[in-house]
Amino acid sequence: MNKYISESLKYLLRSKLFILHYYRDVQSLYKKSPQNLKDRNEKLFLELFRYAYTKSPFYNQLYKKAGIQLDDIQKIDDIKKLPIITKDMIREHPEELLTGAKWKMIKSHTSGTTGTPLQVFIPYSTMWKWQAYLNYYRKGCGFDYGKDKIVSLRGHLNRKTTHLYIPISKTLFLSSYTLNDNTISDYIKRINYLKPKAIEGYPSTIVSLCSLIQKNHLKCHIPIIFTSSETLLSSQRSFIETVLGGNVYDHYGNTERTIELSESYNHDGYFEVPGYSINEFYNDHVITTSLINKGFPLIRYKVEDVINIKRIDKGETIISSIDGRAMTYVTGKDGTQFNAAALTYVAKAVPNIVTMQIIQNRIGELIINVIPNNDFSEESLKIGLNNIYNRVGKNNMNITINTIGEEDLIYTKNKKLSFVINNAK
Repeated sequence: MNKYISESLKYLLRSKLFILHYYRDVQSLYKKSPQNLKDRNEKLFLELFRYAYTKSPFYNQLYKKAGIQLDDIQKIDDIKKLPIITKDMIREHPEELLTGAKWKMIKSHTSGTTGTPLQVFIPYSTMWKWQAYLNYYRKGCGFDYGKDKIVSLRGHLNRKTTHLYIPISKTLFLSSYTLNDNTISDYIKRINYLKPKAIEGYPSTIVSLCSLIQKNHLKCHIPIIFTSSETLLSSQRSFIETVLGGNVYDHYGNTERTIELSESYNHDGYFEVPGYSINEFYNDHVITTSLINKGFPLIRYKVEDVINIKRIDKGETIISSIDGRAMTYVTGKDGTQFNAAALTYVAKAVPNIVTMQIIQNRIGELIINVIPNNDFSEESLKIGLNNIYNRVGKNNMNITINTIGEEDLIYTKNKKLSFVINNAK
């Protein structure tokens, strides 16, 4: 489908016409006391557990195998009696997790921080609820979706389409795959002509934009900066706010829609979005339970990011920082930097693989190691290369794809899989 049409339809399907009911519900959740919110979450959790137990073949088998009966779970504190589920379990049983018809849901893919593709299903109602949360939060930051103009500097466009303006949503999309010295003047000219209220993007991509603005002696003012999908460093925040003259509001979430953390309006930490999920925080991971997705329920789902707790105040958890996807990038021949968050699109580009790892030893060259599944073929390789070149440019990056075994993957000292490794100096 034409990108202009698809982005216009996407906005319409997420507009107030569809989400007004959910928006009002979110509005009421923000006003609830911690105890009232806990009571409401407990009720939803018990409904979710019973629904998953009776409607999902995966959970029915999992819980019976663990010796759990329907009556064993009576309150929210009983949640820890339930077994934890992992990405591997979802990868092996995606359709068995479903509680309803697959055709009623949106198929979504994520590679998270590891480069291991994962397929999940999102009901339309869940997407509308998520959009309502996003709109409500951003309105509190001073941005009104659909009324105010915004620049989106994420992974929506490839190298063939460097810019696209969608009038109905007042959104100027700019390609993060062609952000370099050759394009920066045109990018800033378009941004300044639009006079946007906000910009959204990965922290490292907006840092690259600001670096190029400074380097080329350009000027650009954007009042509100929304960052997400990467760890935001304090030095990045300071640099972005200095160059663009605005305020940064950071956000953390996942494609699975099991956790949402937003930066407080006074920038003193992050808070759990009310009524969205139940989160159990540990030293090196968080166990999440989505309260907004009954069609593809994820109950006690393990997310391997580090959430650092600042304090617990009157039943509310205040988070100081989030160590998620690291700020790693690779560089093309033309100087464009492709960060790890943007490169997750590359992980989705090669069909029929289990895991991907991207290595750069020289600028303008990439080694992409993949662990194939049983359906991987020469056609998968061909499709993958074409999709990747659409993102990074055929003449901009020499790419070699190797099939490897599990034992050939490279891990950090903490035994975590490195999705992107940059050895180029």
